[in-house]
Amino acid sequence: LSGILHNWSPENARRILARCAEACRPGTTLLLSEQVLNDAKTEPLPAALCSLNMLVMLDDAQEYSRAEFKDLLSSTGFRLEEIRSTGAARQLLIARRL
Repeated sequence: LSGILHNWSPENARRILARCAEACRPGTTLLLSEQVLNDAKTEPLPAALCSLNMLVMLDDAQEYSRAEFKDLLSSTGFRLEEIRSTGAARQLLIARRL
């Protein structure tokens, strides 16, 4: 999923991930390309500003922190295994279906 979850509220992001989990067998790898904020949601600055913009323009859309991604994924049957830097604004989140 590339740039999908940040368009949705946590509840809707959870629904999207739950549907992905339904379609995946245990052990399947899920790749997410998203901006990842620090836990204080203040860094990196471009992602924090994007998150503010999303909150203003869309209904509860936002950029998520590492902890929030971990929670979203674990609550829908995935384990966050790694976040890789891409050298660009978005990072690659690697999750595994439990």
